[in-house]
Amino acid sequence: MRGVVFIYETVREWCVKFGQNPQLSCCAFLVTSYFAAARTRKGSCGPNPKDDETQDSQEFCQTYTGHAMKPRTLLIIAFVLLVSPNLTSASQDDGAAVIDSFIARQAKREQGEEYKEARKVMTGDLTHDGEPETVVLYTIEGQGGSNLYIQYLAVFTRKNGKLMPLTHADVGGKSTRGVELISVANNLILLNTLSYGPKDASCCPSIKGTTRYTLSGSKLFEQKRGKSSPRHLPKQ
Repeated sequence: MRGVVFIYETVREWCVKFGQNPQLSCCAFLVTSYFAAARTRKGSCGPNPKDDETQDSQEFCQTYTGHAMKPRTLLIIAFVLLVSPNLTSASQDDGAAVIDSFIARQAKREQGEEYKEARKVMTGDLTHDGEPETVVLYTIEGQGGSNLYIQYLAVFTRKNGKLMPLTHADVGGKSTRGVELISVANNLILLNTLSYGPKDASCCPSIKGTTRYTLSGSKLFEQKRGKSSPRHLPKQ
């Protein structure tokens, strides 16, 4: 096992050493490592490498003496190093696309559009299973040509590796209250709030507070804390 870890760390180090593009560098090093490892197993790597070998090849032989592995194993390790960042990036891109599509469909139903600069995304475990859910606070404005806006909280979960919408609820908006997503931890979603005082204009809530949401099954439930009671005003 120590040999595997040693090979893994060395491959990663050489991927950076061989050039500015890590993916191309890994490809180049993958080929080099295959042949060098093959020579190591055949005994051609020794204290006196051939004169026509490159300095890097000599260094590689010396590095792997005493840590020889099957060339196939080394290729697998290098291949994992090469593709794993792409897999992670692809997963993140797919998740973002699912969120974009979900919000866009809702905005279309409400005849409004998302105020994208206000979107906030966080992850955390809400179901006590050790797996993180994705929580999104987003705003849809201009419903039906009006000057309204509504803030929503949505929860997404992964099924078979794919991000899927689980539930959503309206949590704030014009003439109700403003909310800001603070954290997702300890099975709770924490938000800061700005609610209306008796003399506040509809544009400017002034009472600071906090509120929490929990997920039960496929529904969000609010557990209010602080001065956070929303005040409903006539639509304008």
